[in-house]
Amino acid sequence: MQIDRLASIDAVSRLEQFQDAAGWGLDVADLRFKLRVEGPMVPACIALVLVRKANGTSVCGIPLEDGMLMAIPAGATLEGGVMPGFSYAGITVPVRQWLAAQLVENGATAEAFADRIVAHRLPAGRFVEIEGSLDRAIADLRTVASGGEASAGSSAAGSSAAGSSAAGSSAIVGRYLASLAGAYAEFVKEARPGFRAAHNHIRDVHRAQDWIHAHIDEEIRITQLCEALGTSRRRLEYAFRRTLDVSPQAFITALRLNRVREALKARGAKHLSVTQIAFDHGITHLGRFAASYRRLFGELPSQTQNSGRRVT
Repeated sequence: MQIDRLASIDAVSRLEQFQDAAGWGLDVADLRFKLRVEGPMVPACIALVLVRKANGTSVCGIPLEDGMLMAIPAGATLEGGVMPGFSYAGITVPVRQWLAAQLVENGATAEAFADRIVAHRLPAGRFVEIEGSLDRAIADLRTVASGGEASAGSSAAGSSAAGSSAAGSSAIVGRYLASLAGAYAEFVKEARPGFRAAHNHIRDVHRAQDWIHAHIDEEIRITQLCEALGTSRRRLEYAFRRTLDVSPQAFITALRLNRVREALKARGAKHLSVTQIAFDHGITHLGRFAASYRRLFGELPSQTQNSGRRVT
């Protein structure tokens, strides 16, 4: 999965992750960056994303809304623009486990939309119910991770120590899956696929990105890009704004800065000058470069290089 930071604000993002060898994973996040995300999801696993705060985020042409449930089929390619303030809980589980949860909860399974990402805004009462189940699951998973016992209402409560942590965590996740499965029968009737116009915008952005990646080490003029794609500047600008909420020029600049950051953190980068690395990635205005880099990543290029491969 390729994740590029397009803009930053003066706030701290939060990400909490739980996972198990059985194949499930739960991410709970409140993101304060503007990001571009693209890449394949885990094969043989379905992802279910509860959107707590959308803040203008869109995925595969679907404008997300507060209170939405999004289903991402196994192996699907994710493409989206994440806006600052996007808050979500995403659970990834093996398809067989998800089908089993549906069967237990609903007496049947629904495998609609197996080939595309869909989303549906849940009724207010259903969203509150699922969010409550999520909050209980998070609290219990934290407790189990710290070596304690889950809440009294949990099937994981009272588990013995050795070898029971994984079983307890899976039981907790199973309860949360049950709450999602309860809403899924309604979900498949009302779920919203991406709109055709949105897919056209995504296609235009994909074509532009392919060309930009192929020429990222060169000076790129927007007029040159439009000529190569056979499209107008206005159409290209609109496609980028609708898909990633940035202009084509801002995307090119941010992409270069992300690639420079990767190079600065790479093994052996300390033997190269920041100037040389910048030039190698198509940066020509060094004064603007340092200021733009600090604005995006919160530190100077030299600080990134000196920190080695520290994850930020």
